[in-house]
Parts: sequence; structure tokens; C-alpha cells
Amino acid sequence: MGAWSFLIVAVGGFVGGVIRYVLTSVMGTLWGIATANSVACFLVGAASTHGALNLVVTTGIAAALSTWPALAAELGRELHERRYFLFAFYLVANLALGHVAAFIGSQLAVPW
Repeated sequence: MGAWSFLIVAVGGFVGGVIRYVLTSVMGTLWGIATANSVACFLVGAASTHGALNLVVTTGIAAALSTWPALAAELGRELHERRYFLFAFYLVANLALGHVAAFIGSQLAVPW
């Protein structure tokens, strides 16, 4: 892995982090996290068939964009506040949306 690879990952990480910040700022924490995770899963699915894009998209953008620790914190907050239905709904929705988004991304990806 050369210096260009590190630079590509760093730029991708910057882009993913900025997108995540914008999403959570505009949509609020709960739905911003769900959207960020779904978009990251879509990007990983789409990049999985592209060797050249895989590094920047998967390791850079999607890694910085996805917010699994924030998801865990939000789920913990819902449990702490005894909002069990919202906890279950939010957990299942995030998992389902992520898997569906990754599948759609992989199906829409056009091999180069």
C-alpha cells in the first residue's frame, strides 16, 4: 500500500465524515444515523464489484460515514428511558435498511 492509497483513504474519510455531520445536523441524530448507515451500506454494496473504487469508498467514505457506535449509543438511550418499542423498531429498521441498501447497491453497480 503506497502513499496514494493512504491519501485516497484520508480524503474518502473526510468526505464521509462531512456527509455524516450534515445528515445528523439536518435530520437529527436518530434519523440522521439511520440514513448515514443506510447510505454507507449502499456504497459498500456498490463498490464491492469495483476493485479500483473499493479502497476509497469502503475504507474511506463508508467507514467514516457509518455510525454504528452512535447507533449503539442511541439504542442504549432508548433502553435507559424504557422506550422498548422505539428501541426494537429502530434496531430492526437499521439492520433491515442496511442490508437492503447493500443489496440494492450491489445490484445497481455496473462492473467496469
